[in-house]
Formats: sequence, structure tokens, C-alpha cells
Amino acid sequence: MKRTFSTLFAGAALALCLHAGAWAAQTISISADFGYDVCGNATDTTTGSPAYGDCSSLNAQSGNTVTLETGVSTFSRIFGQYDESAASSTTVTGNQVSILGAARGQVTGGFANGTAGSLNATATSNRVTVSGAGRIRSEFHGGKAWAQDDSIAKAAGNTLLIQNGSVNTGLGAGGYAQCGNNCTAEASGNTISITGGTVTGFIQAGRADTDRSGATAIASNNKVLITGGTLSNAQIFGGFADDSAIAGAAVSANDNTVEIGGTASVSGGSLYGGNANGTGALTSTGNTLKLGIGGVSVNDVRDFQSMSFSVPAATLAAGTPMLGVAYEADIDGVAISVELAASVKIGDEILLIDAAGAGGSLSGTPAPTVTSPQGYKFEIDAAALASNQLAVKCIGLPPPSSATAVPTLSDWALALLALLLFGGAAAGARRWE
Repeated sequence: MKRTFSTLFAGAALALCLHAGAWAAQTISISADFGYDVCGNATDTTTGSPAYGDCSSLNAQSGNTVTLETGVSTFSRIFGQYDESAASSTTVTGNQVSILGAARGQVTGGFANGTAGSLNATATSNRVTVSGAGRIRSEFHGGKAWAQDDSIAKAAGNTLLIQNGSVNTGLGAGGYAQCGNNCTAEASGNTISITGGTVTGFIQAGRADTDRSGATAIASNNKVLITGGTLSNAQIFGGFADDSAIAGAAVSANDNTVEIGGTASVSGGSLYGGNANGTGALTSTGNTLKLGIGGVSVNDVRDFQSMSFSVPAATLAAGTPMLGVAYEADIDGVAISVELAASVKIGDEILLIDAAGAGGSLSGTPAPTVTSPQGYKFEIDAAALASNQLAVKCIGLPPPSSATAVPTLSDWALALLALLLFGGAAAGARRWE
């Protein structure tokens, strides 16, 4: 399955200057809808030129910056760097795209496209930032790597940063790796950080796809961190790995994290830790949900093996759930950890997940032991569980904090005995002098 530059940039002339010579990192500012796709590594960077930033002629320079300026709306695709080769492996790294205007076409920090078999493609440490009045209305990726057969596509350490503005996307991926036959697609260590703005659609910190047999798809150690903004009907994935229903592929989504806290507002949509999807060998382990605020409300919760709840004092006082689920929360075998911002008494209950509404359900039974970094002892409330609520009851308080030790009578007696013995030994020694 071959994807060439012409399929991505239809009608554009191909004049690539790849892997020959050295160029300085470049800065491109999109101040109007140019009517063509824009690349940070374009050979023409003359402001006002008819081909300023045009992707039809490129160099191999990484570390570029492209900015879609405030007030500008474009259907063009935007790349911090686009690099392809039919002769050698390709790497894009350290590129940045900043969206201050309205982007209606695909946006990618760095795209490595291996156009022939046995050539690897790597996208590392690229970033897309949405801020100000920025708007996204299409796919966007921090870094993307595509490789053909018998090769490796790797997207690692890439970032999507949503600080403000509006995002409505079919797919927003921190790092996205795809490959063909007998190959490996790996998305690892990528991040989506949301501190403000509004977000709707699919967001996946790390995504790995294969579409042929004998392949491997890996999404590992990716993280979605949400500390602000409003997410409405967003499908949130720590890691997503897929074999496109091709039997024989090995698919794993391990050690991914979704963390929600701060001032974030999350409603509708679903939360997925590590979603391994397909017909081959599927693995999903070590994926974690971390909740630091109450009042989160979603439709479904799946593919987590551990859940950590840091319960705010206001949530404790109100007795409201940390997480409301409209349809299904899969908690089978999930390890539960609870940390409290205020003290509780023995017998007090804390409602962690509420799926008791019409159509709601808890699937499975969590791990029996609840951990507490503060030293509380909790047990799962079996009656609440039967009513589709995950609640824990306090059955033991933390040990008292250690204070400065006060010497006891036995301590004084031992000290006096040591003094007498030492004094006697010293007197005997003087008699022998």
C-alpha cells in the first residue's frame, strides 16, 4: 500500500531537496489564505512571494515554526515539516505549528512519510498549539509517521497543546504512527495537554494503526492531561492501537494515562485508557485514570486497569460522586486508590463512581484491596456495587503522626546505669595510673 506526496498534495509539483546539504530552521507566518498547502520546510520563504511556504518545493530542515495568524481562515493543510523519501529513512523533529486563526484543513507539527518498503519513518518532539481565538475543524497531529511494508513508523514525544480557542475534530492525536505489511507502528510518549478552550471530537494522545497482516501496532506511555477548558462529548483516549480488522496483527495499548483535574469541565463523551482494537492478539495493561476533581460526567469508561481518585474537600462535604457514568463503566479487576483532601471518620463512605441512573451499569468487580497513600483503610461497599455505584467505606484511620519522643522512666534508668558503669571504669583506670 503506497502513499506518495502526490496523493497528499494533488496537483502540486514535486521538487524535493531531501537529505542533501544543511538549512537553517525556518519561520513561516500565514497572514492570508494562500490557497495552497503550507510547510515550514518550504524552499521559498520570501515574504510576499507567490510560493511563500508552498509545500511543492521542500528542504529537509527540522525545527521549523509555522503560525496561522489571528483572523485568518484557511482550508489549506499546514505542516511544520513534511518530509518524504523513496531512497532513505526519514525523520522530522522539533517542529511547531501555532494556530491563532481558523484551520479547516489538516494540521500537523511534523509528518515523516516513508514512500518505499524497508524505509523507516520517525516523527519526534513536534508540537501543535491552539491558543487565543484559534479554531481547529479537521484532523490535527503533533507528529505523524507513515511507513510502508517491512519497516518501522514511530511517533514519539509529540504534543498537542490546547490553551484556548475551539477544537472540533475527527481526530486529534499527540503522536500518530501508521504502517503497512510486516511492519511496526509505534506511538509512545506522546501528550495531549488541555488547559483551556472548548473541545469536541476524538482526541488520542497516542495512536498506532496497521492495515496489513504480520504487523504490530503499539500505543504505550501516552498521556492526556486535562487541567482546564470545557470538553463536551469528547472521546478521550490515552492510547489507541488498531489493526484495521486484519487477522494476525499484534496490537497493544499499555501504560497510558488519562488525568483530569484543575478547573476542567468534562461532560458527555467517553474515557478510554488503552484501547487495543482488532481481530489479532490484543493487549491492554497498565493503563490509569487519575481524577482530581468531582463532577466529571461521561457516557462510558473503558480500558483502565487502575483508577486513582484524589477527592477534593468540597466533594467529600457534599457527598457527590467523583465520576458520573450514563451507560457503562468497566471496573473489572481495576485497582482503586483513594486520597483525601479532608479527613473522614470510621464508617464514612465516599462515592467514587455513580452509574445508578436509568441505562447505567458497572461491569465487573474491582480489585478487593483499596490503597491509600495517606494510610486510611477502605473497603468496597458491596451493597452500593450491586446498585451500580462504586463507593468505599472507611474502616481504619491513618496512624498518628510521629511526635518528638519523650524519654520514659526506663530510658532514664538505662542512662543512669551507663553513667555509673562508665564512671566506675574511669575511676579504676585512674587507680592504675
